[in-house]
Amino acid sequence: MHRFDHGGEPTLIDTFSDTAVNILWFPFLPIARATGIKGGGPAEWLLFSANSVLWGTVLYFLFASLWRRFTRSSETTTA
Repeated sequence: MHRFDHGGEPTLIDTFSDTAVNILWFPFLPIARATGIKGGGPAEWLLFSANSVLWGTVLYFLFASLWRRFTRSSETTTA
């Protein structure tokens, strides 16, 4: 909290976290701004849930494809 109180430079973790949040919020924020969705109403929760499902699906397929590639390469090197 010292950095916030005295205006210090952001650390590497702060910069990484800020970038990660901006990436993960990407589909949600432009759609919410374009449609005028504000506040904690049902529309915002629906959009937030859809954003979470989208990123969950993308990460699942990314990790699954990487896992398949890793297991295939380790099987060919041991055989």
